[in-house]
Amino acid sequence: MAKVRGEINCDGCSGYFDGDLADLLAKTNTHGLTDPVKVRELTYFWLCAECAVHYPNGAKDFFVKDYFEIEEPYCVDCEIEPVLTWGNSCGCE
Repeated sequence: MAKVRGEINCDGCSGYFDGDLADLLAKTNTHGLTDPVKVRELTYFWLCAECAVHYPNGAKDFFVKDYFEIEEPYCVDCEIEPVLTWGNSCGCE
């Protein structure tokens, strides 16, 4: 999302968002992603009416397909081995 000096702009053309921020945030769909960077991008993702016609499925059409592939989370310390769930860890602890 293009956030410029606290303003929200269209991701397609940088047009100014003059709507209600609560409405925008209520429509946020993270598509099951947990990566904090991607979640933040999708939280403020917005297309103006002119750009939205080129991306009928919104973010799913705007971003490349690989963007929405859910990756196994990695340990922030070792960044090599995947973090396992159900009480296991990557072993760097």
